[in-house]
Amino acid sequence: MSGVAAPAIEDHLIEALLPSLWPDVQISRGHPGRWVKPDVAWLGPTVCTSAGQVCMGPLRLQDEPYEITVLISCTRAGDHTAQADADAAAWALLSALRDNLRAATTPNLGGTCVRAKLASYSLERSDDAELLEKHGRNATITAVLEVLART
Repeated sequence: MSGVAAPAIEDHLIEALLPSLWPDVQISRGHPGRWVKPDVAWLGPTVCTSAGQVCMGPLRLQDEPYEITVLISCTRAGDHTAQADADAAAWALLSALRDNLRAATTPNLGGTCVRAKLASYSLERSDDAELLEKHGRNATITAVLEVLART
């Protein structure tokens, strides 16, 4: 592979891996804006974590390390008792992604990566009273994938 690997990694996530793991989830590149499904996932920032790469000569690095953010949002209608359902749905989607990366014999994200792993994640619950009243309970997980791409 030559050039920047990020576009190929993102393409594979959006077009192949995430839809195969989460067939009932609305998936988009970037925030989906107004969504129609109760479960939504989208790509957030993609960051190359090694800005000081040598680009020419024998010391040229062959790998590009990235952190790719995937956001998972699950909404369930109801009062405060529905929060557990929203949380459980979000955790289940995250688990499917983590398990896929762990079990893959070559987690290469469509031939672009040497390795990929779930590096960190956090769950947030909405505290906006107007949104809670209108849409129900929401759980959003921000997951960071640590990826080493071969260029």
